Amino acid sequence: MGNVLRSGFVGVGMLAVVACGDARTTQESTNEVVAAAGEIVGTWVADQDTSIREGHPGNLGTDEGCHVRGDEGSVVGLACLVHFSLPVHPPGSVTVVSAVLSFGVVNSSIRTYTVHELWFAPFDELSATWTHRATGDLWRAPGAKADYGPSLLSFSGPSTGYLALPLGAQGRDMIQSWMEAPFFNHGMIIAPVSLTSNNVLSVASREHPDPHLRPTLSLLYRVSGTGGTGGTGGTGGGIGATGGVAGGG
Repeated sequence: MGNVLRSGFVGVGMLAVVACGDARTTQESTNEVVAAAGEIVGTWVADQDTSIREGHPGNLGTDEGCHVRGDEGSVVGLACLVHFSLPVHPPGSVTVVSAVLSFGVVNSSIRTYTVHELWFAPFDELSATWTHRATGDLWRAPGAKADYGPSLLSFSGPSTGYLALPLGAQGRDMIQSWMEAPFFNHGMIIAPVSLTSNNVLSVASREHPDPHLRPTLSLLYRVSGTGGTGGTGGTGGGIGATGGVAGGG
């Protein structure tokens, strides 16, 4: 990978230590740090997230948690939607070297869950429900079950605390496409593998009072040429913790 990133947080900024061979630099910012030879590291907090709940006509976008559970039989289904606004760069200019999706588990579950790319159209944090991605815009199937792609990774959350999920090649390609063509960025969905399990996995949402538990996406990427615009940044989170991961790609 060339550069080694170690990242933590001081106040509302991101403190990144980038090791480039024998040279080491420390910089603080809220979004990105230029490493070397066009390499950039950065961490973004989700700008939208919400649970959707079977049989619940209301919206859950202001909850402090985002919840996932199967929906067969008498089990009431739940799924978690999350979106990150990322920097925009010219087509063909971005190579994503690593991508880590992180969040805080606030209600643990030994069950397995998967992360997928949402397709077709964006959801709205303050109006999405089990039947609608936004006001007046139905999912193709309730619970968004016909509105997402193949699994990008699988994981479990057997204990509470910070969880970091490295994305494989398919996930890195997805992030790269979002940075070069942001109109394809509709976010991600966390879904259950077992539809009959009554176990609820709850992760902290972007509204959670502890900023270090909020959903983040941490990237190391290269940009060739010049140009590009910054995405919407955030505070809190970081790279480094692991747990309960069965990575994809």
